Amino acid sequence: MRTLYIGPGSLASQKQECRVIAVGDLLRASILGMFDAQADNAGEGRAALIVRLLEDADEVAHLARLPLPGHARLRSICESLIAEPANSDTLERWAERIGASSRTVARLFRQETGMSFGQWHKQLRLAEAMSKLSVGHPAAQVAHDLGYADVSTFTVMFRRDFL
Repeated sequence: MRTLYIGPGSLASQKQECRVIAVGDLLRASILGMFDAQADNAGEGRAALIVRLLEDADEVAHLARLPLPGHARLRSICESLIAEPANSDTLERWAERIGASSRTVARLFRQETGMSFGQWHKQLRLAEAMSKLSVGHPAAQVAHDLGYADVSTFTVMFRRDFL
């Protein structure tokens, strides 16, 4: 598995948000080329070409949208959940931690991300599930890692949202 991180300034035309994308053959080969031990010293040139592919490739399909808020306290919540997607703390609990009312946090979350806290957390779990399943992790392990009570609950949620 390879993970490619692209700075927000490199994709100026895109919103600043985490995304899970489907990678076609051309893009996959390009990314693997960046990690080729035999590759020449043109790593930065290759990276720039790959960023252009990401901007323009018709084969790139956005599977999960995960906008990150600009508000510092909301971002801290999101970063905590990204680090631990199985965390099932309520919005009220998170609001208490950051010193705000749950109504304020809910309102800001919708303003900054375009979705409710619950929808955002669900999208995070879906993105993480896609990532883990795509590299062969068993569904039961993914369900456990994401905080689902059992694989059946996870499977129902996953099929409803992706299939």
